[in-house]
Amino acid sequence: MKNIRDQILSELATNFSAEQLQMIDIAVAKALKGKKITEEETMPAVTNSGMPEVREYLARKKSKGLTHGTLEQYRQVLTAFMAATQKNIGDIQDWDVLRFLDQYESYRGVGRRRKDSMRVIINGFFRYMADSGRVRINPMATIEAIKFKKKVRQPLSAVEFERLRRACITPKERALVEFLFATGCRVSEVVGINRDDIDYFEKRIKVTGKGDKERYVFINAAATVALDEYFKYRNDSREALFVSDRRPYQRLQKNAIEKIIRQIGERAGIGRRVFPHLIRHTTATHLYQHGMRLEDLQIFLGHESADTTRIYAKDDPSITRHAYMMAA
Repeated sequence: MKNIRDQILSELATNFSAEQLQMIDIAVAKALKGKKITEEETMPAVTNSGMPEVREYLARKKSKGLTHGTLEQYRQVLTAFMAATQKNIGDIQDWDVLRFLDQYESYRGVGRRRKDSMRVIINGFFRYMADSGRVRINPMATIEAIKFKKKVRQPLSAVEFERLRRACITPKERALVEFLFATGCRVSEVVGINRDDIDYFEKRIKVTGKGDKERYVFINAAATVALDEYFKYRNDSREALFVSDRRPYQRLQKNAIEKIIRQIGERAGIGRRVFPHLIRHTTATHLYQHGMRLEDLQIFLGHESADTTRIYAKDDPSITRHAYMMAA
C-alpha cells in the first residue's frame, strides 16, 4: 500500500507543490484504507525502491544548508527520474539516464541548459550512492556534460543605472534600488533583513546567505539617505527592512521585490529586463573595476567558490581591459 502511494506521489511530483502532494497523499491513504490490492501477474512489478535513497540524499543536502528552493528542484528531478526508470538503484545504467533526459527534453520542451542542470543533479545523487557503497558502478561516469550556448549577462552601464535611479517614483523604490546596488545582496537575503540589522556607525549589515552562512555587507551614503527617506515615508512599526504599502504592512517577499525592480526597469526605458540579480552583477563589476581584489569580492558576495566570482570578470571585457591598463 505504501509503495502505491509513493508511486503516485512520484508521478505527480513535477506538477504539484509539496503542500499539494501532502494533501493528495492524505486523500489517497483515506481512499485505500481497508482495501486489499492484488497486483496482476501479467503486469510488470512497480518498484519505487529508489525513493528511500532519494529522501536520504535530500536530507543530507538539507543538513549542508541548501535552500528550500534548491532542495525542491532536486526533489522534483530525482523523483521524476525514479518514477520514469522504475528500477532498483543498483540496476540503473547510463542509457536509463540518457533516455530520461532525452524524453524530458522532447515532452517538456526544456532547453539544453535545463537538461544539463538535471544531469548535474542526477550525477550528484549517484556520486553519493557510489561513495556510500549503494551502487557498485556509477552510471553517470560515462555521461558527458551537455553543451549549450551560455548567455553573457552584461551588467548595467553607469548610464543605465542612472536611468534606473531616475525612474524611481516612491521613496521605497529608490531605497530598494540603492540598497541592492550598495550591498550586492541576493534578493533572498534582502527579504530577511530587519531595520535594526543595520549598523549605521560601521555602515555594515550582517546578512544570512546560502547555507545559513553569515557575512557582512556594507552601505554607502546614497543607500543611507534613501533608507532614511523611506523610513520617514512609512507609517508602520514593522521590523522588516522593506514592507508592503498597505496594511498589514507585511514583509516584502522575493516575488514582490522582483516585480518592483522589473517595473522600474520598464519605466527607465533601458531596453532589457532588469531584475535584482542583474543589479548584484552590476555591483560586483563596479567594485572589481574600482580595485577590489577577487578574493575580497568573493567574501563580499558570499560565494563559496572563487570560480563563481570569476564569472563577473569573464563576462565583462572592460574588466580585463582595466586590469591590463593598470598593469601595463
